[in-house]
Amino acid sequence: MVYDPSMMDVMHGFAGNRMLVNGQAGATAVVPAGIVRLRLLNGSNARIHTLFFDDTRSMHLVATDGGYLPAPLALDVLRLAPGERAEILVDFAAGGAPVLISDPGQPYGVLQFETDSTLTARITRLPDQIDGAPEDLSGKEIRTRQVSLDMGMGGMMMGGGGFAINGRPFDMNRVDFEVALGSVERWNMRSTMVAHPFHVHGVRFRVVSENGALPRPENTGWKDTVLVPGEAEILARFDQPASAETPLMFHCHILEHEGTLA
Repeated sequence: MVYDPSMMDVMHGFAGNRMLVNGQAGATAVVPAGIVRLRLLNGSNARIHTLFFDDTRSMHLVATDGGYLPAPLALDVLRLAPGERAEILVDFAAGGAPVLISDPGQPYGVLQFETDSTLTARITRLPDQIDGAPEDLSGKEIRTRQVSLDMGMGGMMMGGGGFAINGRPFDMNRVDFEVALGSVERWNMRSTMVAHPFHVHGVRFRVVSENGALPRPENTGWKDTVLVPGEAEILARFDQPASAETPLMFHCHILEHEGTLA
């Protein structure tokens, strides 16, 4: 494993060439012949994983990075950008050795599963309900902000990084937004050149739209990270206190962008 990013790697994020699961290459997960709960975190530098099983079995989404869904949501494909989390239920009762795959265009194996009939499955059926309906924040916002995730080739070529939010590079001593505690705000976000996984510390939000359409199924619950491949609109509730001395941060979750696009 060699980490030696080129200028283009810094711009788009270093993808690497080896898949690790819990720090292990070529990992195999031994599971009971029943329903198993998988807690997924995309910890890659920059790679967006579009996950599916090689035998086309369904995944039932039960939680996103911001909390539980009202009920399991059946998916054939689950997209996770860097920093995003998801919890899914998968039924391995039929046995076999399915493989979790990523990227339908150029597929590669993420995790091999093997079933062991001597293990006892703790989950015996899919639940009908998990949580109550998430709060509808529509109409509760007190302010609308425009958030532009910017990348400039010129600044990068001159060693400046070229990353900015609303045209301003990261500065630890600057506070960009002042938000009232307990309030709801609508943020209209736009990215240029690259899809940025956008994360807000200490905040849960609902995704209203993606590129003018309804959000993807995995973005219908509470979130704290969302991929912005063009435009995304969120409604965020600010319930965590933060002072000017210890402010909360918002940033891109691509590792190579975090130091400057924050």
